[in-house]
Amino acid sequence: MSLSEFIFKLNPKIKLLGIIIALIAGSYLLYIFMMTPLLQQRDRLKLSLVSQRKLLEVRTSSTTKIDKVEKELSKTQSEGDAIEARFLTEERLPAFFTELRDLASYNSVKVLNLKVGEKKPVGKDTKDMIYKYEEVPIDLSLSGNYRDTMKFFGQLRKKEIVSSISEMAISADKDQKDAVKTNLRLVLYLVYE
Repeated sequence: MSLSEFIFKLNPKIKLLGIIIALIAGSYLLYIFMMTPLLQQRDRLKLSLVSQRKLLEVRTSSTTKIDKVEKELSKTQSEGDAIEARFLTEERLPAFFTELRDLASYNSVKVLNLKVGEKKPVGKDTKDMIYKYEEVPIDLSLSGNYRDTMKFFGQLRKKEIVSSISEMAISADKDQKDAVKTNLRLVLYLVYE
């Protein structure tokens, strides 16, 4: 008996059950051979998407960090420029002396003597230094009443020029009544490149 005769002689219910089983098995095999590669490709794409999102997060984070560093650099540059503006240069020195005389005149203080001393370098001369500095001592003699003289020093301080007073003596001015004579050494710091 052949397979076709065997199937033909089977009960119609068993034939139907066999066809249903064959359809289910066929559907399963179709699913395995056709859907599995698609599902695997979907899983690979999901993994790729996850890695791309992580990469995007890293790049976004890096961009944010770069923006933050650029802002800090800009702020530091501005602060550096503000500090640099407080130092005099050789070219600005004559203008500073004019401002000093004008400030004294404005405060009713007479400049009796203004003598520039010899410049001397400050600090070590190294290759790593961006700027080099020189001390410039200024011997200054002033005359005016005490209140005007103190106003003069207060306004001189507001100029925010990097300077210091290394010596100072205040005494009564013998030539003028109610006046004080102030002798001081003002040390200016010049910057040069």
